[in-house]
Amino acid sequence: SRQPAAKGILSWLSKQNINISRSAVWHFDDRSNNILGFRGTGMNARQVSCATRDQHEGIGVCGAVLQEVWRQPGVSLCGTENLVV
Repeated sequence: SRQPAAKGILSWLSKQNINISRSAVWHFDDRSNNILGFRGTGMNARQVSCATRDQHEGIGVCGAVLQEVWRQPGVSLCGTENLVV
């Protein structure tokens, strides 16, 4: 559901004469399924809260740290390099 929302925001911005390319969009999330859904969209996504994870629930417990929020193109999960450019 994150991907359609991001596309909808881009569409709305375009109607306001604000044009942002998909390659300039980044989504940060602690859940891998929310990140993997960005494959093939042309947008970027990065999993965060990698150092503090609840392994049973598969979610981050303390949020992202500053070092996790950066402009690495593509789609990447905790502990992996770029998966898709």
